Amino acid sequence: MTENIYTFDKKKKLANRIEKLKNKTYLHTIRKMIFDENPTATSRKSKTGYLMYFHNYTNDTYVHIENYLKSLEENKNKSIFGTNECYTDLDSVKTTNMESNDTDYETTRTRLRFSNQEKRLIKKRQYADDDIVPVLSLPNDSNKYDDNEE
Repeated sequence: MTENIYTFDKKKKLANRIEKLKNKTYLHTIRKMIFDENPTATSRKSKTGYLMYFHNYTNDTYVHIENYLKSLEENKNKSIFGTNECYTDLDSVKTTNMESNDTDYETTRTRLRFSNQEKRLIKKRQYADDDIVPVLSLPNDSNKYDDNEE
C-alpha cells in the first residue's frame, strides 16, 4: 500500500474527473482496474452506464486511477502542443486568398467574422475617421452659395 490516504474530497475530485471522460475505452479500462484490484466490488448497469460505490476501494486503486488519468492528460497535451505545426498552420491561413476557389474549407472557416452590431460600430468609426460631414441643402439657403448675386 502507498502512503497516500485518499480523503473524501480527493475521491470526489477523482470521480468528477472520471465523469468528464467521454471515451468508452478509457472508462472500460478504469472499470477493469477497479475490478482487478477490488474483487469484491460490485456494480449495477443502468441506462446511463455503470453505477459503482466509489468510496469503498483500496488506496492503491485510487493511485492507479489517478496515474492513468494523468497519463491520458499528458498524451492529450502532447498531441495538442507537441509540435509547432499549429504556428505554421496559422501562418498559412493568413497567406491564403479567401476568394480563391482552391482554398480548403477548413481554412476558410477559421477567418474572423463580425456580428451585425460589430459591423455597424466599425462602419461608424470609419465614417467618423473620414471626417465626412453630410451637407444638407435647406430651402432657405439655396442662394447662399450662388456667386452671381454679389
